[in-house]
Parts: sequence; structure tokens; C-alpha cells
Amino acid sequence: MSRIRAAGQPVELVEEGGTPPLSEGRQITAVTARIPVAAR
Repeated sequence: MSRIRAAGQPVELVEEGGTPPLSEGRQITAVTARIPVAAR
């Protein structure tokens, strides 16, 4: 969660429920894509 905030993603908006589910899907994809890259 802290990584998403550091990336500058609208985590606060998601918590408030002011962001559409599409944004959430994109954030998850970005985080998931970054995890394997960091592992390598």
C-alpha cells in the first residue's frame, strides 16, 4: 500500500470511493507488473 502512495497513485480517492473501478484495475496491474520486475 505504501508503494502505491509513493508512486503518486490516487490511493486516497480510492479509499473515499471517488474513483471508478477502472482506475483500481489499472493500479493493480501497474503494481503487479512492478513486483516481478523488482524481483528480477
